[in-house]
Amino acid sequence: MGRTIQVNTRDFVIVGVMPAEFRFPQTKADLWQPLALNRTQSYLGRFLSTVGLLRDHVSMASAQADMSGIAAQLQKERPDFDSKWGVTVVGLRQQAIGDVRTPFSFCSVRLDLCC
Repeated sequence: MGRTIQVNTRDFVIVGVMPAEFRFPQTKADLWQPLALNRTQSYLGRFLSTVGLLRDHVSMASAQADMSGIAAQLQKERPDFDSKWGVTVVGLRQQAIGDVRTPFSFCSVRLDLCC
């Protein structure tokens, strides 16, 4: 951590190291780098999703409350762009695969009816 490495002739400071077994859904990456946005440029559209790791003592409800506060502030700052949008905190497993119990329940009922 804190060491500088060079990638494609650009210097990057290592700010974190993921465990070797870490896999992000639908992504195979050896290196992650921050998205560099120009703060003086206005970006229109919603094209980014974010992923975060909750600390051990932080609940999903607490994270949702914090993110809702940020969304409310953005609505105040840019009502023309952010007034009809909000934020929903969802667990990564839920986001990636959803609730698989319902389809399996339906499948088992269907199998029971067919047999």
